[in-house]
Amino acid sequence: VIATESAWRFSRGSGRDLSRPPRPTDSDDALCLEALGSAGLRPVELRKIASAANIVEAAARSAVDRLVEEGRVVVLAKPLAYIARDAYEAAFGRCVAALRDRHARAPWRLGCSASEVASALNVDDTLCARLLVSWHDDGRIAVKARCWRLPDFTPSLTPEQQAFFAEAFRIDAALPLLPVSYASAMGIADERRIAGAREAFESLLAADQLLRIGDDVYRRNQFDHARLTVENALANGGSATTSQLRVALGVSRKYALPLLEHFDTLGLTVRDGDLRRLRASAGNAGPRVQM
Repeated sequence: VIATESAWRFSRGSGRDLSRPPRPTDSDDALCLEALGSAGLRPVELRKIASAANIVEAAARSAVDRLVEEGRVVVLAKPLAYIARDAYEAAFGRCVAALRDRHARAPWRLGCSASEVASALNVDDTLCARLLVSWHDDGRIAVKARCWRLPDFTPSLTPEQQAFFAEAFRIDAALPLLPVSYASAMGIADERRIAGAREAFESLLAADQLLRIGDDVYRRNQFDHARLTVENALANGGSATTSQLRVALGVSRKYALPLLEHFDTLGLTVRDGDLRRLRASAGNAGPRVQM
C-alpha cells in the first residue's frame, strides 16, 4: 500500500509512529486524557504524557493545557505533573471519608497526619503531601500543627477531658503566674486513663489556649498576664535584671528564666548584658477549642 503525500504529511507533523495505523478520529486531547487515565492517581510529567500518547511534546502541552482549562486534568507542583480529574476527585472523596471518620471518633484531635491520610489513600507520603497541598490550595481542607482537617471542623474535648484540664491546669490564686508541669499533668492523665488526653493537649496548644515552654505549661490568660507584667516593668525605656523581673512575676528563677528567654525569642524583650529591655510586641493567634 502506497501512502499518499497528504497522509505522509499528517503522520510526520503529528509525531505519531508511522508503523502504527493513523487514528484521525482521536484528538490529541483524547489521547492525553487516555494516557492520564491509565496512570490512575500517579502524577505524570508532560514528557511521559507525550510518549504514552505517541505525540510530540508540543502537541501534548497544548492538549494538556486545554484539558486543565476545562477542568478535566489537575496540575500538581514540585515537580510539575498532571492527574486526571476523575482520579483526583476519587482520592479526595477517600480523604474526606478518612477525615470525617477521625473527626467523629476522636473529636478532640486536630485531624489526621499526612501519613494517616496516605494510608487511607494507599499512596506514599510524598504523593499524599502533594495532593494535600493541592486540596488545601483549593480551600477544601485545612491544616494546623501538621494535622489535616475539614474546614468546617472545630476540635472539642469530651466532658471527661474538660474536667481533667480544668483541674490539672487550675490557676493558683496565691501564685497566679505559676505554671503547671506537663510531665506531672500527663502522668496524672495516664493514671486516671483519661482517653485522648495527650492528643487533646496538643489541640489546646494549637488553639492557643495553653502554651508550653519546656516542661512548663501556662494557660493563655496566665501567659498574657506575665507578658503584661514584664511590659509594665520595662515601660518607658526601662530595664531590669532577671532577678528584678522574677520578683515582679512572683515566681522562682526556675520558672522565670525559661519564660523570660521565651519573651526574648518572641521579640518582646532583648538582653543587654545582665539587663533586659523591651524591643517589640509579639502575638499569637489560633482557632478556638471548646474547653
